[in-house]
Amino acid sequence: MDATIISMIRAKNDDNGSKSAQRDLLVMASDFTDTDLPALQNDIAALRADVATLMDHLKLRATEPAEGAIHQIDESLHRLYRTATAEGERSARAVSQQIEENPVMALLLAAGLGYISGRLLSR
Repeated sequence: MDATIISMIRAKNDDNGSKSAQRDLLVMASDFTDTDLPALQNDIAALRADVATLMDHLKLRATEPAEGAIHQIDESLHRLYRTATAEGERSARAVSQQIEENPVMALLLAAGLGYISGRLLSR
C-alpha cells in the first residue's frame, strides 16, 4: 500500500495525468484512514503513555541531585546541632563548677546583673 501511495505522489508531480493522480491519491488516503484509524488511535495512545513515562523518569532524574543536596544539608545540620549541644553542656558544667567554687561571687554577680537589667527595663 505504501509503494502505491509513493507512486501516486510521484505521478502527481508529473505533468501527465496529475488530476487523475490527485484523485487516486485522495481515494487511497480515504481508504487508508478508514481502515487504519483504530490502529493509529492505539499508536497515539501508546505514544502518550510512553511520553508520560518518559516525563516521570525525567522528573525522577531531576529530583535525585536535589535529594542528595538535601540529605547533605540535613546531615550538616545534625552535626552542627550535636556540636552546639555538646558545647552548651560543656559551658553549663563550667558555669556550674564556677558557682560551686565561688558561691559569694556568683551571688553578687547575679544581683548586680539583676539591678542593672531592672534599671534599663524601667525606662
